[in-house]
Amino acid sequence: MSLRLNRCGSLLMVVVLGSLLPAAEQSVAELLTKASTGLTQFTFDWPQPLFREALSRATPDSDEWAHATFGLATCRLYVNPVTEDGVAEATKLFGEILTRTPTSRFAPNACMTLGRIAEQPDFYKDQADLPGARLRYQEVMAKWPDLPMAGEAALRLAGTYATTNTPEDARLGITTLQDWLKTHPADPLAAAMYQFMGDTTYLRLADKAGSLPFYLKADDLGLPSKTKAWKIHWRIAQTAQYEAHDLPLAIRYYTRICTDSQTSGKAFEAQLALAKLGAPVPELTAFAAYQGTRPAMPKPAAPAAPAIRATPATTVEAKP
Repeated sequence: MSLRLNRCGSLLMVVVLGSLLPAAEQSVAELLTKASTGLTQFTFDWPQPLFREALSRATPDSDEWAHATFGLATCRLYVNPVTEDGVAEATKLFGEILTRTPTSRFAPNACMTLGRIAEQPDFYKDQADLPGARLRYQEVMAKWPDLPMAGEAALRLAGTYATTNTPEDARLGITTLQDWLKTHPADPLAAAMYQFMGDTTYLRLADKAGSLPFYLKADDLGLPSKTKAWKIHWRIAQTAQYEAHDLPLAIRYYTRICTDSQTSGKAFEAQLALAKLGAPVPELTAFAAYQGTRPAMPKPAAPAAPAIRATPATTVEAKP
């Protein structure tokens, strides 16, 4: 609303009717603006009639048409409760964006969302379509390789292989990311990709030694913020000690757990490991106020090897 002065100097409140007008009396642009506000608030019910009205009046295949189609599709997909009819309509609408306005600014997101719909069941008895999801993610990577979401599509594509729990598909997922990183080494999700390859090698392929270069590269780039770094550091330390027999590397990561992740639940075990290796044992300052009995550190079994370590390789190859 705006405020104006009348002739007597008093304030008159003039309501700007814009959003209060019936949908039929608002312009397509006004309808899209108001409906899109609902999406930014993760509200998917009341924007639907506004997007439908905008869609019915927008010039076919125009930017406004694509905007209305994308908005309505998003509402139909995410409104609660999710229904089979809603997902079906959303799939149809996203598909129309790709066929009718393939160069639209909404096309990349429409394609990515179609991949997500195919990959993940949305309602009771819905079935995942992994081959269909892979085609959509590959389409995003091929058509819009310079968009940030292309890296996300690569990561999702790798995930569709890892989720089958077969060694062959696990290796395909790793190869997918390695191929992508060869041409996009500075991808914003590079650290997450290397961590994914490390997790897949460690867990799916049960190849702890093979996971080490991937984890080291992910840590070198900076582990994703939501990752519990101590878990990766513990895997690195244990694998370095017992699989790769690289004691300097093991000491380095046991020490990091003691200094950087003191409340992780692994810090005391890391202290014990360092003591057994004959390495300096950092104090756990987070527990400085503890007055109870502290277990004695064991005597080292043998002196640790000299602490030398090369930096992680920039190219990491999966084992066949």
